[in-house]
Amino acid sequence: MTIIASFRRIFRLRVGRYGFLFGVIFALGLAWIVPEPGADGGWLRAEHTTRLAVVAIFLIQGMILPTDALRSGFLQWRLHVFVHTFLFLLFPLMALLVDFVFGQTAGWLDPDVRVGLLFLAILPTTISTSVVFTAQSGGNTAGALFNATVSNILAVLIVPLWVLWATGYRSEEHSILPLIAEIATLVLLPLGLGQGTRFLLKTWADKNSKRLRTATNIAILFIIYAAFARSMDSAFWTQEQGRALAVVCVITTVYFLIIHGLVWRATSLLGFDCGDRLAAFFSAPQKSLAMGVPMAQLIFADRIEIGMILLPLMLYHTLQLLQGGFLVGRWRDGSDRTPPSPSRS
Repeated sequence: MTIIASFRRIFRLRVGRYGFLFGVIFALGLAWIVPEPGADGGWLRAEHTTRLAVVAIFLIQGMILPTDALRSGFLQWRLHVFVHTFLFLLFPLMALLVDFVFGQTAGWLDPDVRVGLLFLAILPTTISTSVVFTAQSGGNTAGALFNATVSNILAVLIVPLWVLWATGYRSEEHSILPLIAEIATLVLLPLGLGQGTRFLLKTWADKNSKRLRTATNIAILFIIYAAFARSMDSAFWTQEQGRALAVVCVITTVYFLIIHGLVWRATSLLGFDCGDRLAAFFSAPQKSLAMGVPMAQLIFADRIEIGMILLPLMLYHTLQLLQGGFLVGRWRDGSDRTPPSPSRS
């Protein structure tokens, strides 16, 4: 009985840590097997309900965002400049280089893969896992939280402008200014309302933070299901897209290894202390699925290829969770914080 109890405990811990990954796999499988409810005109009315899901995500994010920690991280400007330089400058430049060499010049990248990789490159850091991993490993939690919040707010303006400039894509339904206004309405307004509500419901929100995060994850999974159901229902996925998927896996993994190695090395050269190095490592290279999926749903709402566009982000997010779960266990006691080289991560 002791062995069985131990096995169950380990299983619960693993499922708890990577539960969202199982949810993503389930959503993709459901979209493949039963796409009709989530497709345009399906009984889930995804073309409307996904927008409600976006509002719910950011309303909840605002409710569980600790304002006090934000204030305490405000003056740590070296860390903030470093994180945002990697998020919104170096990572996008690397993506542009890859797109030019392998997409425009060699023609090896599927057009939708190119859009997906460029979209991944400009996204902000995660509000949840970057802060959680930083806290669990003993890093500068306030600094990580401040950067996560600011980068997500800036993304409302930066992401659609980048998509228009870098990909040449313009929605058939929206010009750029109305699109930015719509994103601000569906993202910033709920985030602000949630933060305002927190002043009245702080105790309740902190007590139920796990349940609120679960609700957020469910909303994200619904948007993922709807996006892929739309592609599946239109018979978009072919053998050609299968080959594109293999390319996505290779390039996204290379992105992940290079950018994490650069962040760790740069923080050492700049003389960051241990707490700031950990905050930078779990913030600067991270990309937010919680922000990326809703924004992709808004920006690429008229494209059946949205599933392929989201694939690099979903794979990158998976690598984040796997690496974070592995490294936090090693770094929690501060005994092993050596640089994670590609061969070790």
